[in-house]
Amino acid sequence: MDKNVTLPAQDCDDGLQLTDVRRHCVEALEADMDVNVVRQLIKHFNLHPDKSTRMLENWPWPVRIYTLGDFSIEIDGQVLRFTGKTQKKPLELLKVLIALGGRNISKARLAEELWPDAEGDDAQHSLAITLHRLRKLIGHEAIIQSQGQFSLSPEYCWSDLRSFEYYLLTAINELALDHLNEAWHFTQKAMQLYKGAFLANNSTSYCVLSMSERLRRKLLHHIDSVCTRLCQNNRYEQAIQGYLKGLDVDDLQERFYRGQIYCHNQLGQKAEAISVYRKCHALLLAVLGYSPSAETKALIQ
Repeated sequence: MDKNVTLPAQDCDDGLQLTDVRRHCVEALEADMDVNVVRQLIKHFNLHPDKSTRMLENWPWPVRIYTLGDFSIEIDGQVLRFTGKTQKKPLELLKVLIALGGRNISKARLAEELWPDAEGDDAQHSLAITLHRLRKLIGHEAIIQSQGQFSLSPEYCWSDLRSFEYYLLTAINELALDHLNEAWHFTQKAMQLYKGAFLANNSTSYCVLSMSERLRRKLLHHIDSVCTRLCQNNRYEQAIQGYLKGLDVDDLQERFYRGQIYCHNQLGQKAEAISVYRKCHALLLAVLGYSPSAETKALIQ
C-alpha cells in the first residue's frame, strides 16, 4: 500500500471525480492514514460504500456490529449502552438475523427461531413489534424489508462477521491457487477479526450455536492448511504466528503444538520447542487425561 496518499480537497462536479475521491479515501483507510479526515471527506461528498469498501471497519458506518467475542453495537462510533432494562428480544432478533446470514431471511424463519412454541399469527405479531423496537435502537435504515424478507443493510451496517467471512474465503481461494503471499495476507486479516467465538455466551439459539461451531471449524482447518504451506516454504516465523492463533481459538488442538515445535526445531530454537511441548503435555493431561501422541513426542526426542 502506497503511504503517500493525497486526498482531494476541492468539490467534485461529476461522477468520474467522485470515483477518484472514493478511490483515494479507500486507499487512505486501508493504509490507516488520517482516518478522521478521510471520514469527514466521505461525509462531505456523501459517498456510499460499495462492494469494494464494505469490508472496511474504519469507513464512517452509522452502525457497527461486533459478534466475534464480546457482542457490542456502535452507533456513529459510540458504543450503544442501556440506562434502563436491556432490550433483550430486539437484540436477539439482530443476533439471529446475522447468524442466518444477514440477507433475505424470511419472516417465517425468524419467527420460528425466536418464538418456536407460538402460533403463527402470534409469532408474526411478536416479530413486527420486536422489529420496530430494534429499528428504534439502531436506526430504521439498518434493517431492509422486501417481499416478506429481512436483510441487514450492507450500506448502513458493518459487521465483523461479514468481513471475517470475506477475508477467510478469499484466503482459502488464494491458497487453492497457490498464491501463498496473498493467502497469508488475508488469513492475517481474518485472524485479526476473530477475537473469540461467534456470540460467545450471548445466545442459546440453535442457529447461533451452529454458526459459531461452523466458523470455528472452518478457521481451524484453514489455519492448519496455510501453516502447512508456510512450513513447506520455510516461512517458519509466520507459521508460528498462525499456530498461536489456532491455539487461541482452541488450545486443545495438539496439531498446532506439534506445528510450533516443528518450526522451532527448524529455526534451531530447541528451548522454545521444549517449552511448547511441556505446555502441551500439561494441558492435555489436565483437561483430557492423556499425554501428547508419539508423533509429538518424536519431535522433542
